[in-house]
Amino acid sequence: MIEFSVSLASTGTVRLAGYEQMLRFGYTKNRGIYALRVEADGEWQGMTLRAFWHLPDGNAAPSTLVADGLVEVPALITAVPGEGRITFEGTDGTRTLTSADVCYCV
Repeated sequence: MIEFSVSLASTGTVRLAGYEQMLRFGYTKNRGIYALRVEADGEWQGMTLRAFWHLPDGNAAPSTLVADGLVEVPALITAVPGEGRITFEGTDGTRTLTSADVCYCV
């Protein structure tokens, strides 16, 4: 499994490892091999996290739960070429936080 590191900051921004501005998932035939290691800081700590996937054509794909700080990239995401985005949402039952978009490219 190829893991990409993603950090959620209290300000709502999302930081990628290194100097990357976008996640790059390779070619459309690369399915089921990517995962995101999600690090939650500040306000995000202790929340149940979910990743909301948005396909390059603007349509939403099913969301996925972040379990133990890891979320696998769904096969549907890497099956569609182009640039899409991911939004993270966290909740503790009383509050909800939403992140800025993270762009990805297939």
